[in-house]
Amino acid sequence: MTRKRLLGVHGARRTQSALWPTPRRTTDRAAQLPTVPHVCLRWCWWSLHSMEHAAVVAIGAAVGGVARWAITASPTPRVGAAIPASTSKAFPWRVIAVNMAGSLVLGVVLGRSTGSSQKTKLLVGTGFCGALTTFSTFAVDVVQLCEASRFGAAAGCVAATNVGSIAAAAAGYMAAKRWSSPGSSLL
Repeated sequence: MTRKRLLGVHGARRTQSALWPTPRRTTDRAAQLPTVPHVCLRWCWWSLHSMEHAAVVAIGAAVGGVARWAITASPTPRVGAAIPASTSKAFPWRVIAVNMAGSLVLGVVLGRSTGSSQKTKLLVGTGFCGALTTFSTFAVDVVQLCEASRFGAAAGCVAATNVGSIAAAAAGYMAAKRWSSPGSSLL
């Protein structure tokens, strides 16, 4: 390598990372590549860091998925008794309620962006809310309503889910911003 290539902007020598060796002065291209231990060290650090985040998301998703199942699919009157169960002929109130509740919680988590850690956002936002809310069930409910020739109910379901979820997310976001500002209280 030439001296010009080793010098950075303004003639300062470039610093090398501890995991990447200083470039060798050779014409052999293979000798200039990082060695296997250096690549493995970087990969191991990245994978351990990612596995920790994946575990946090998985825990939140397990809780959110079970909560959604308990609310939307439970035949027992004790769980979700205030909201009628969804069938192909019934209006999917439980799915709409779950999507709105998840949007509200996600709005609160993201509204408290200064007070929430990355792991909290992954646990509650990505894991719990991601598993709790359900776009696929919402889509199937709309298709089933259309198949039953209940086009007005299908349009109402689309409107209620989208408008209600956006309104819930906005309400949660604004409430969290207000409550997390200095000098404010919950009441």
